[in-house]
Amino acid sequence: MREYVRNGRVMTAILDDKAEALGDKVFVRDRTSRLTYGELSVAANRVANFLIGELGAGKDDKIAVMLDNGVDFFRAQFGIAKSGAVMVPINVMAKGNLLSHLFNNSGARIAIVEERFLPAIDAVATAIPTLETLLVRPAAPAARPAAPAQRTFKVLAFGDLFTGSTRQPPPAPAWCDPVDIFYTSGSTGVSKGVVLTHNHHYTFGLTIARSARLGPDDVMYVCLPMYHGMSSYMSIMPMLLCGGSVVLGGLFSASKWLDEIRQSGATVTWAVYSMAAILMKQPARPDDADNPLAVYLYTGMPADIVAPLERRFGVKAIEFFGSTESAGLAYTPWDQRRPGAIGRINREYFEVKVVDENDEEVPTGEIGECVSRCKYPHTQMKEYYRMPEETAKLFRNCWLHSGDLCRVDADGWIYFVGRSKDTIRRRGENISCYELETTLSGHHDVAECAAVAVPSEVGEDEVKVFIAARDGASLDLLDVLRFCEDKMPKFMVPRYLEVLPEIPKLPNHKIDKVTLTRQGLNAQTWDAERGAFLEQVLGAGATAQRAGPAHEH
Repeated sequence: MREYVRNGRVMTAILDDKAEALGDKVFVRDRTSRLTYGELSVAANRVANFLIGELGAGKDDKIAVMLDNGVDFFRAQFGIAKSGAVMVPINVMAKGNLLSHLFNNSGARIAIVEERFLPAIDAVATAIPTLETLLVRPAAPAARPAAPAQRTFKVLAFGDLFTGSTRQPPPAPAWCDPVDIFYTSGSTGVSKGVVLTHNHHYTFGLTIARSARLGPDDVMYVCLPMYHGMSSYMSIMPMLLCGGSVVLGGLFSASKWLDEIRQSGATVTWAVYSMAAILMKQPARPDDADNPLAVYLYTGMPADIVAPLERRFGVKAIEFFGSTESAGLAYTPWDQRRPGAIGRINREYFEVKVVDENDEEVPTGEIGECVSRCKYPHTQMKEYYRMPEETAKLFRNCWLHSGDLCRVDADGWIYFVGRSKDTIRRRGENISCYELETTLSGHHDVAECAAVAVPSEVGEDEVKVFIAARDGASLDLLDVLRFCEDKMPKFMVPRYLEVLPEIPKLPNHKIDKVTLTRQGLNAQTWDAERGAFLEQVLGAGATAQRAGPAHEH
C-alpha cells in the first residue's frame, strides 16, 4: 500500500493519483449508479470549479451537505474538498433548534440538500441568515424545485453543480488544511463542530487499512448515514488508500443485512454499538457463514457476543476506540485479543494516559479519564469551530480530554469503564442531554426536566426524561411526546418519561443526575413504545395517571 507525505496526503490528491493508476476501476456504487476513480476525479473538478466560479466559494468557506447515501454524496464531498472549502455534513434528521444551530455555528452560506429536507430548512429559514444559496437534489430527476416567497436564499438545481470545467481547480488544499466539520453532541452545551484536516483523514484511514489488512480486491459495505465519520472518512479513506471499492447499501436492517452483504460482494464493513446485538437476535441459519465478509470493524460491541458473531458469520472482528475529536486511539490487533479490553493503544500516532481530576496520571490498572495527544501534527481535531473556550477546555494541560473513564494495563491494553460526560449513546447517535432538555423545556407545561441514559435491550442506551410540571399544570405525556417528535430529531425523542413533583438537586443547585440514573425504570415510568406505564406492562396493577391511547414511537 502506497504511503504519502505532506501535500500528497490531501484527500483529493490521493483520488487523482489513484485515478491515474486505476481510472476505469469502480470506486463507489449505490443501488442505481456507480463511479470509477477517473469519473469521480473529473466530477470533483466540475463541482469545485462551479463552486469557485459561479458561487464564489473559496478557501475555508463552509458548505453544508444534507444528502442521503449515494454516489452524489461522493461527488459533493470530493468537489467541496477540491475547491478548498470545508464540508459540513448535516444529520438528515436534524430540525428546529438543532438544525438552525448547525447552520449558524458553521456559518455555511451554501448548502447542498435533498428536496425532502426543504420543509425542515424552511421552518428555520428566518433563523439562519448566513445561508445564501441552496442546491437542491430533486426527488424526481427532471424536476426543478420552486422557491417559495418566504425563502430569502437563492435556490439552484442540483445538476448545476456539474456544469463547471473539468480542469484541475486552483489552488490545491494543503495536508494541514481543514476538510470538514463533523458535529458531535455537546456534554454541557450545544453541539460542537469538530474541525478535521486532510492529514487526520489520511492517518486514520491508513491505520484502518493496515489493521484490517485491506487490499485492492476489498469492498467496503456502508449502511450507516454519510453524515457519520464512520461512513465518511473512516470508510472512504482506507478504501481509497488500498485501491478498493465502496458499496452503499440501504440504511441498516437486521433482516436484510446479510443478503446485502452477499449481493454487494462486501469483504469489510463498519458497525456501531447495537448493530451486532440486533444481528445476533435474528434467527440463526446454517448458511450464515456463507458470505464474502472477512472483516467486521466495530465500536462498542458487547464483549460477550464478539466470539459468537465471528463464528456465526465467519468474520474477523476488529474493535476501534476513540472519538471524532481524538481519532483512533486504540484498536484490536489482527492476531491478538485480551478479554475485557477494547484494544491496544495506537502508539504509532498517539500518547495516551489515564489521569485523575487534577490531570495527574493514575497508577497502572486504576480508573481515570483517558487523555491523549498526537505525535505528529494535525492527526487529531484542529478545534471546536467558533468555540475557543470549549477548545481550550478540551485541550487543557496540553492533553485532549475524552470524557471516557478507562484503565490501562502494563502492556498498553485499554479497558473502557464508562462516561463522565452528560451524553447518551443511542443506536449510533450521540445525544446531548443539554440540547434535549433545552428543547423540552419549551413545552408550555414543563417547568423543569432532566434526561438520563437507561439500558437498552439491544445494547447502548435508551433515553429517559424526568419532568416536573409548571404550577397548576397537568402534564399529558402523549402531548409531551408529540412535542418532542415535532421539535427533535427522531434519535433524540425519549422513549421513557416520568413525572416528578420536583427534580432533585445537589447542594450547588445542579440537577442530581446520579440519583435520577439510579431510579432507572420503575412502575411510574411511561414507555412510549408500548404506550403504557411499566406497572401496567408488568402487571403490577392499575395506575392513577393515564397517558392516553397506545402510541407507536
